[in-house]
Amino acid sequence: MFAIIRLYHLSPIFEESFKSDWSSLVYAFRAHDAFVAARLHKESPVTFIAYERWKSKESYLEVMNDYEGKIREPLEKLKDNCNDIKLLHSMDMIEAHAIDGQ
Repeated sequence: MFAIIRLYHLSPIFEESFKSDWSSLVYAFRAHDAFVAARLHKESPVTFIAYERWKSKESYLEVMNDYEGKIREPLEKLKDNCNDIKLLHSMDMIEAHAIDGQ
């Protein structure tokens, strides 16, 4: 597994269109087997943090290269709402054991 954490900084007037466009981008991700899940969190009135899970770093990069052209349009629409987008973390996930041993 591979995970990405992104920080989106936007003007509050774009909040509704940002959330709608983020959902459209996630819908486009779902068309790829490499995508596992995504969550969006509101950190402040102008910042959102998104967490994405992918099957592997290689499959994530393949989707983001957008050879089929299905990611570019929703990604560009999302960017139009933002003043800044930062990739905070990209990380390989490791196996974890439950605290109670189950």
